[in-house]
Amino acid sequence: MPSALDQAKLEDRRGYLVRFIEQRRPQGSDNNRVTIVFDGNADVFGGMKSAAAKIVFSLNGSADDEIKKIVGEAKNSKEIIVVSDDRDIQYAVRALGARASSVKDFLNKGKVPERAAALKKGAGKKPLQVQEKYISKTDETRITSEFSRIWLDPKRKRKA
Repeated sequence: MPSALDQAKLEDRRGYLVRFIEQRRPQGSDNNRVTIVFDGNADVFGGMKSAAAKIVFSLNGSADDEIKKIVGEAKNSKEIIVVSDDRDIQYAVRALGARASSVKDFLNKGKVPERAAALKKGAGKKPLQVQEKYISKTDETRITSEFSRIWLDPKRKRKA
């Protein structure tokens, strides 16, 4: 059985992951649901909750078994991406029709762009956390066209 200190460290790391997903949204759209599967029992870890992710504890089994069960029971496993560096779980979920991503690739999707962090730096202070929304090139072009139509149309009368 892990010591109380080890358990507290594990709970801190789990909390960091949940906060990272809530703040940085590396899954992209808010419509992309996230399920986090932890080994263990929720009662031991205070029953973590999140608005951005469904949190599942494996109870008596392993998190790997729970992940395989979730993917296996999914209506459309092709829409699932499992984030893990464990090759066995990557092979298993691919065999079930899901995709696999490395932890590094997933975390890189949630990084704050360096230019934004540099803009928020104060003299001698740590950079503030910046939450930027991602806009696809298609949406960016559509928005630019709409602004141009509204604001740059020479026939449009504007109030001064």
